[in-house]
Amino acid sequence: MESLAIVTLRDILCGAMSLDDGLSAIQNISRRRESDVDISFEIARAIEEIILRRPGIASAKLTELSVRLSFKEDRTLPQMLLLLDTRFTTGHRRAESELLPDVHAIPVLLDILGDLTQSMYTALSLNLRPLLAFLTDETLLTLEAIFERGHEASTQLAIHESHYATHMLIREGMFDCADVLLNRLMTFSKEIGMNEAHFDVSLDEAAVLTELGLYQNSRDILHELADIAKREQEGVRLAEVTLQLAINETRDDSVHHETARALADTATSLYREAVKIELASKDELGLAYLLIGSNILANGWHEGIPEAIDRLEESLAVYEGIDNLSGEQNIHLYRCLAALGFAHGLQSDYRNMTVALEYLDRARSVLSRIEDAELELAACENSIGWLCLGSESNEFWETGIEAFERAVDTRERLQEKGKISELALLGTRVGLELSRLRVLDMPEGNDYAPLRSLLVQYTPLFPTDSRAFTEVAIATYNTVWLTLRHGGSMPERLLRLLDDIDRMLSDARAIADDMFIHGVALVVPFMNKSWRALRNRCR
Repeated sequence: MESLAIVTLRDILCGAMSLDDGLSAIQNISRRRESDVDISFEIARAIEEIILRRPGIASAKLTELSVRLSFKEDRTLPQMLLLLDTRFTTGHRRAESELLPDVHAIPVLLDILGDLTQSMYTALSLNLRPLLAFLTDETLLTLEAIFERGHEASTQLAIHESHYATHMLIREGMFDCADVLLNRLMTFSKEIGMNEAHFDVSLDEAAVLTELGLYQNSRDILHELADIAKREQEGVRLAEVTLQLAINETRDDSVHHETARALADTATSLYREAVKIELASKDELGLAYLLIGSNILANGWHEGIPEAIDRLEESLAVYEGIDNLSGEQNIHLYRCLAALGFAHGLQSDYRNMTVALEYLDRARSVLSRIEDAELELAACENSIGWLCLGSESNEFWETGIEAFERAVDTRERLQEKGKISELALLGTRVGLELSRLRVLDMPEGNDYAPLRSLLVQYTPLFPTDSRAFTEVAIATYNTVWLTLRHGGSMPERLLRLLDDIDRMLSDARAIADDMFIHGVALVVPFMNKSWRALRNRCR
C-alpha cells in the first residue's frame, strides 16, 4: 500500500497528477492490513482538506501522520507527507502572517523559511527535482516578506539561510533556481549594507551565470567585484574573482584560449603569493589548479586536454606536498586524481588508457582513507567502466565490466538508502550491458534484451527529472554506436523502441539546446535506414 501511496504523492508533488485524481487514486488503493486502511484514510482526509481550502486542518493532519510514520525504518512516506504539507499550506501560512504585527509575524516567516530549506534537501534526496522550482519561488516570496518587515537582524538571518539553500541547489546542478534566489539576495544584501555577504553572493551568482552560459553577464559582475577587491586591497578576494573570471573565459568559446589561459595563470600566481604570506592555504592553491583543469576538460575541446593535464598535475603536486591531509583535502586529492585519469582516458590510446587506470586506481585508494565515501567510490568505478568501454583496445573491456559491476552493487545500496537517484543507477546499468555486448563477437537478438528493458525504464522518469531526456538520448546514441561498430543488426523490438524514444524526444528538442537530444534525431533514422527522414532532419 505504501509504495502505491508514494507513487501517487510523487505524481502530485511533481505536478503530473491533480489533487482530485490523487485523492481518487489513494481511495482506490487496495488495503491488506488494518493499519493500511487507517493510513490511506488519513492521507485521503488530508488531501480533501487541501481541496476544500482548509490548509490549517490539512497541515495538522499531515504533520501528525508524518510524525507517527517516521518511527518506521523506511521514512520515504513521512517525508513525502511533509513535502505535501509544505507544497500546499506554506502560501496560506505566509498570507496569514501579513495580518500579524512584526513581533509575531517575523518568527512565523523565519520558521517557514527553515521549512522550505529543509524541503529542498528532502526533495533532492527523493529525486523530486520538479518541486524545486516551486520551493524556490516560495523561498523568494518569504524572503521578500521578511525584508519588507524592516527588521535588520531577521533579514540578515534570512539572507544567510537562503544563501545556504543556493549552495545546495548549485551542488545539485539546479542553476536556474539558484540564479533566481541569488539575484534577489544580491539586491537585499546591498540595500542593508551586508558588504561581505554581498561580495560572496555576487561571486556565487557569477559562477551560476557561467554554468547557464550567460558569460557576458557573469563577466560584468566579476569586473565589478575585481574593482572592489583592488580598492580594498583584498588579495585573496582578488584571487577568487580572477579565478572565477578565468573559468568564465575558459567556458566561453568566443574567447581565445590563450586569453583564458593567461587569466588562469594570473589567478594561480595570485594564490601562490597569498600562500607565501600565509593569507591563503595550499589547499586553496591546489583547488584553483583543479578547477582550471576541470573546466578546460568541461569545455569539450580535445586540443585542450594536454593543457588540462598540466594544470591538474600542478594541483596534484600541491596536494602531495601537504602533510596529514584532512578529510576535505583528501576529497580534493581524489577529485584531482580522478580528473587526471579521465583526461588521459579521453585520449583513448593504449598508453594513455594505462596511465588513466593508474590514476583512477590511486583515486580509489584515497577514498579508502575517507569515511562514508561510497558515493565517490561508485562514481570512480563508473568512470573506469565508461573509459574502458570507449577504448579501442579489447584488453580493457573486461576491466570495465568488473568496474561497472562494482559500481552497480554500490549504487544499488545507495539507492536503498535514498542517497542516489534512480537515473544515476540506470546509467551505470546501461554501461554494464553495453560493455557485455561489446565483448561478444557478434551479438544476437536475445543479447539486446537486457539493454532494451533498461531503456524502457527511462520513460517513467521523464515527468520527475528533466535530465532523463539527455540520459536516454546518450544511451540511445551509445546503443547505435556499439551496433554499428560491431557491424551487427539490431533486433526489430529494439529498433521500434528507439523509434518511440525519438518521438518522445521531439518535444524536448523544441525547448532544449542539447546536442545529445538533437543527435538522436539523426542516429535513429540512420539506423532505421529512413533516408528521406534523415535528409529532412539534416536541413
